[in-house]
Amino acid sequence: MKYIGPFLRINNINTYNIKNQMFHLSKESIKHLVLFSRCGITLSLKDLKLKNMSNIDISTFKENSPLLCIYKKSNSKIIHDKNTYFWDEDSFKKEINIASNGYMTLCLLELIDYYKKFEGIDKDLFSLNYVYASLCKLQLDFYSSYLRNEEGVFIDKNDISDDITKELRFEDKNKKFKFSDQALMMNAYYKYSELQGVKDAEAYKNFALDILNMLMEYRYEIYEVSFEENIKLCMNLNIFYKYSNMGTAKELLMDMTELMVSRLKDRFEGSQEIKIDYLSLCLINLLMFHKNTGIQCFDSITEKAFKKLTELYDPEENIIIKSSDKKEVDYSSQEVVLYILSLSLHSWIADSNDTENILSNIYRTNLVNSGMILSWPEVPTLNSPERYRYFSLKSEDLLEESDFKMPTVPSLESAGAPPIFVKYITFNKKKKIFTAKKTSFDSTKNLNLLFYMLYITKLFL
Repeated sequence: MKYIGPFLRINNINTYNIKNQMFHLSKESIKHLVLFSRCGITLSLKDLKLKNMSNIDISTFKENSPLLCIYKKSNSKIIHDKNTYFWDEDSFKKEINIASNGYMTLCLLELIDYYKKFEGIDKDLFSLNYVYASLCKLQLDFYSSYLRNEEGVFIDKNDISDDITKELRFEDKNKKFKFSDQALMMNAYYKYSELQGVKDAEAYKNFALDILNMLMEYRYEIYEVSFEENIKLCMNLNIFYKYSNMGTAKELLMDMTELMVSRLKDRFEGSQEIKIDYLSLCLINLLMFHKNTGIQCFDSITEKAFKKLTELYDPEENIIIKSSDKKEVDYSSQEVVLYILSLSLHSWIADSNDTENILSNIYRTNLVNSGMILSWPEVPTLNSPERYRYFSLKSEDLLEESDFKMPTVPSLESAGAPPIFVKYITFNKKKKIFTAKKTSFDSTKNLNLLFYMLYITKLFL
């Protein structure tokens, strides 16, 4: 059953709507990428070896090709074949990026918690927790077997497998590795080990702790990483400490946060320009650090970062300010999404509506109406428990369409494109319009954003 909706659509949106919309977008986008895109090395449903297969309607998943790993790039055009949609395999760039795959698996692990809530409410939705859990195990086993170098650290690879023999073969893309990638994988293996009923859970946890020990052993080398890498490391350590509550992780998190704060202060005092996405990530890190540890020693720099970001709002154009003498200004999806998430997180933690006007306008103008998102997942039907508060199916708990999407964004079917972020959009100052010049899919510009959206909004749902 479809919900027709009101005759007059008032295009108002508040932070509650934004939170719900971002969760819905990230949840459904991940589902599409992992189960339908085929943009990577795929599996069949049989490969998942679901123990609870008798409880699952197999026909629900028969058109799916779950991803064992995701490739870096693809054309974004959707090809329609009978009752399913798939991507153009000829356009795939068969490079396997560690961060993209780590974030993909973490997204699935976070969603397992969500789909478990449907036990006794909706069989098909509940069954996704089994599908995702089995898939995560196969992904993690694949990563440890194929995506490490001779020293055992995770590095980006090129897929050079033989299409005829189907033998899996990979070559190192480069010799360098990133500490932030290792920390990200640590999160994925640890989170998986904490799932209820996982076989060999201790082995996955020990693998994660081996990575933590490596990070502790190389902590002095870590102090020399770039500011950007420092920020990413802080983010992954924040997440790991939230997962584990381990003293060793807290110690390293404290060190890396102090280093990040010192570098941030140097940039503020020297009037050095900080990229919007990295300043936003700094604020998210500081807010998460305070929330996770209860330590308040970074409150002043947190509020300074927050103030700097709010000053980037242009109330006349309702867009983010970027200094440029050119007629056209580029905005990356990283800048826009992380800007919105950082101010949203500040608002939700402080339980304040001070930035609601900024958030609603930036969200509508820079993100939704700009063409930055190629399509948007459909609103759940009236007979879906996802459409109701507490999944109650009671009319008084019915959620509005505005809690799932804005009316201006096309669906996958009408757009002929998946629900993904483009790399960047361009704002024409004279015409005052946005355009998306390149609409290809880049996993390195999507999976991290989808995870941040999912993780942060899930904390406050």
